[in-house]
Amino acid sequence: MNRPLLLVTLFFSLLVGSAAAQPTWEYALLIIGPDGYTFQAPDAAADGANADDFYFNLTGEELPLEGAPAVSIFSAVGGSGWELVTVDTSGGETATYYFKRSY
Repeated sequence: MNRPLLLVTLFFSLLVGSAAAQPTWEYALLIIGPDGYTFQAPDAAADGANADDFYFNLTGEELPLEGAPAVSIFSAVGGSGWELVTVDTSGGETATYYFKRSY
């Protein structure tokens, strides 16, 4: 095989290999509003009227007493591999948090 053809073949095999290695994303929502908390993902769902109930339904554990409840909630969601992408607060008292993770 001549050298230019070998380089072209190598280049295209790397290009195709990187395209195949692109991550596939899945998405989740966390909605916090006056009616409570709701988390929806392809493999999990939880809700609660307040931070304590929601955290328990999400993790099966009691909400830690130290620190802000929101920090514990976001840490629990992030611990499942979810990364915060954006927040929509245009709903007034309701905030929608959008997460993604690769699978």
